[in-house]
Amino acid sequence: VNPHPTEAIEADITIHRGSLSEVEVVRLQAEEIHAHNTFDAPEVVTLSAVEKMTVPGGTLRVSLAAGSVVRVMGGLQGG
Repeated sequence: VNPHPTEAIEADITIHRGSLSEVEVVRLQAEEIHAHNTFDAPEVVTLSAVEKMTVPGGTLRVSLAAGSVVRVMGGLQGG
């Protein structure tokens, strides 16, 4: 989650004692941080398409737009 109203951030995700080879990233965001869906405009805030990412070197870097929520999902390997 990036609660900042105007600035994007990057998050580094490192798995210790395991690894991820590929993950799926989905973002929930809108152009304006106070945007919301209504019956008249039901798709102002939407989910992005699934983005598949590889995890080079064991660390995944994910960009989070201002005021966005990001889901990262992948299978843990090793241990």
